[in-house]
Amino acid sequence: MAYYFHWSRSELMLLSHKERIRFCEEVSKINKKMNADSSDKKVNIFDI
Repeated sequence: MAYYFHWSRSELMLLSHKERIRFCEEVSKINKKMNADSSDKKVNIFDI
């Protein structure tokens, strides 16, 4: 989460456990969506 939100470790530790779980779930959703979107746009090397 620190990577995605640019938070320090101490800032993350100030969140409750429940809040950290919620943010982790949100990051996971974002990653899944980005991976799904990018797989649709893969370029076939034989089309180049």
